[in-house]
Amino acid sequence: MLTLNSLLDRTVRLWGDRLAMIDEDRQLTWKQFQKRVASASGVLAGRGIRRGERFALVAQNSVRQAELMNAGFRIGAIPVPINYRLAAREILTILEDSGSKLLIIDRTFTHLLDGMELASWKGRSLRIDAPVDHSTCQYEAEMLTAALPAPEMVQEEDDAILLYTGGTTGHSKGVRLTHRNLATVALQNAAKLAPRCDDIYLHVAPMFHSADLLGNAYLACGAAHRFLAKPTAHLVLETIEKQGITATVLPPTILILVLQEDDFSNFNLSSLRTLVFGSAPMTKTWIIAARDAIPSMELWQGYGLTETSQMLTLDRVPTKSEIAVLKDDDRVRSAGRALIGTDLVILDENGREQPPGVIGEVVVRGPQISKGYLNMPEETDRQFRHGWFYTGDLGCLDSDGFLFLHDRKKDMVITGGENVYSFEVEEALVQHPDVIEAAVFGVPDVVYGESLMAVIIPRSGSSVSAIELIEHCRSLIGGYKIPRRIVFSGELPKNSLGKIVKSQLRQRYAKSTGAQDGQA
Repeated sequence: MLTLNSLLDRTVRLWGDRLAMIDEDRQLTWKQFQKRVASASGVLAGRGIRRGERFALVAQNSVRQAELMNAGFRIGAIPVPINYRLAAREILTILEDSGSKLLIIDRTFTHLLDGMELASWKGRSLRIDAPVDHSTCQYEAEMLTAALPAPEMVQEEDDAILLYTGGTTGHSKGVRLTHRNLATVALQNAAKLAPRCDDIYLHVAPMFHSADLLGNAYLACGAAHRFLAKPTAHLVLETIEKQGITATVLPPTILILVLQEDDFSNFNLSSLRTLVFGSAPMTKTWIIAARDAIPSMELWQGYGLTETSQMLTLDRVPTKSEIAVLKDDDRVRSAGRALIGTDLVILDENGREQPPGVIGEVVVRGPQISKGYLNMPEETDRQFRHGWFYTGDLGCLDSDGFLFLHDRKKDMVITGGENVYSFEVEEALVQHPDVIEAAVFGVPDVVYGESLMAVIIPRSGSSVSAIELIEHCRSLIGGYKIPRRIVFSGELPKNSLGKIVKSQLRQRYAKSTGAQDGQA
C-alpha cells in the first residue's frame, strides 16, 4: 500500500532496533517511536478526533510533533501543521477554514491562547512541552492513560495532511495531500538520493512547510531523524559536526547564512553527504560556493510546490570536472529533471507545448500531485485541469530535459523559503489611514533570495514614515510578510486599464542602492 502507515510499518519491521528519532528532549528507536505513535493516536481519539477529521498543530520541530502527525495517519485523521510565524488572526482563519477539532500547541506559542483571537480555542487545545514531566506536561500525562484504538485501514486516496500556502483571510489555500501523494514522492526522492539506514537526516525546514516532506524518503529507508526546534546557522553547523548528520534540506536563506558563518571553517562537516536546497531562488554564485564549501558533500537542487507534495524535479549540481566537460557552468542553475513518474511540459498561453529553450508555463502531472484545495472548488478547477497542474511558474527545458525557472506568472514572492502573496501585504498597508495606494513586489536579496519591497502613495499632507507602516503591519500579517524596504512616491506606473505594472517597479528598484526608508 502506498500509505504513510505502510512506510512506517515496513521501516519498523526492517530496522526496528535502530535509532529513529532525536531532538533536544529524547532519542527513540523505530520500535519505541511506533509505540509512542500508537499511544498518541489514543490521545487524539480520547480528544474526540475520528477518521477523516482534522487537528491543527502550532509547534516547533520536535519528535512529539512527528509522533502526533503519524498518530493522525494511524487513525485516518488529518494533521494541519500551521505556520507559527503568522499573526493570531491568520492562524484563526486557518483553524476555521480547515474545520480543525483540536489545536495542539507547544509552550513557545501558548501565549497566543491568551489573546482575543484564539481565546475560544483554549478549551480545545492540547499543550505539548519539551520536558518529560508527567505532572506538568498535559500531553505526556494523557499518553500514560490513553486507550489504544485499532489502526484504521487507510486508503491511498485518503487525505493525509492539509498544508496551507497563504496566510490572510480569503487568500490562504489549504492543499489536500493524500497518502498516495506523500508515499509516492518519498519513493521518487529515494530513487534519486539513495538514502541508507545509517543516514542521520537533519530537519531544519519547519514541519509546517512542504520542504520537510523530504524526510519521508529517509523514513522509508530506516534513517534516523534529528529535529531542530530553533535552527540558526551556527546550530546547524554544530549539529552536523556533533551528531554526524549525513543529509538535510536547507532553504537558501539558511544555507547562505551557514556559508557566511565566521567560524565555518572550524567545523568538521565531513559526515554530510547529501544537501538538498530549493523553495526559493539562489544565485549561481551561491550555488557554486555551497557546492565547493564541503568537498565530501553532494549538492542537490529541487523544485516543487506544496501542490506537488514538495518535489517535481531533483538533480545533483554538477561538479567542477563535470562542468568542464559540459563547457557551460549555467547548468548549475538548473532545477533538475522531472522525477520518475512525473510528466513536465512547458506550455504557451494557448496551451501549446514549447520546444527546448522557449519559455512558458510549467505544467505537470504525476502521482504526487494534490487532489486540489479545500473549500475552493473554483480555484481547484482553475489550477488542476484535465489531470494536469498549472504551476503558474515560467520556465524552459533544455535539450536534455533540465528545467530552468525564470519567473512567476503571479505576484507571489518567495522570501526565505516562505510564499508571500503581494496583495495580502498591500491590503494590510492600505488599512493605514495615511496610505492611498500600495504596490508590493519582490526584489533580489543575497540572503533571502527575494525580499519584499513596497512603494506607497501617501495621503496628501501625511507625514507617515516607513517605520510607522512596518509597526502597523505587525498586528495584521506575519513578520516575514512585512516589507523590508518601503519607499514613497507620487505615482505608480499603470497600464491603460489602471492596473499597476509591477514589472517596471521591479526593474526600477532591483539594482537600486539608494537609502532605505524603513527596515522590517
